[in-house]
Amino acid sequence: MLKLAEGEAMDVDLSHIPLMLDVSGDPETPVPAAMPGEQCACCGLWTQKLW
Repeated sequence: MLKLAEGEAMDVDLSHIPLMLDVSGDPETPVPAAMPGEQCACCGLWTQKLW
């Protein structure tokens, strides 16, 4: 579980996240972070409802 705010937590399934080769040259390793919205069951992308 990722901690969002005090007293809140969100389950994250990382099995649907596509992996991409990091070619940025940045020496620091990226760290997964909680995203706002809901995760698409089809493609695994995070979405936000517009209405």
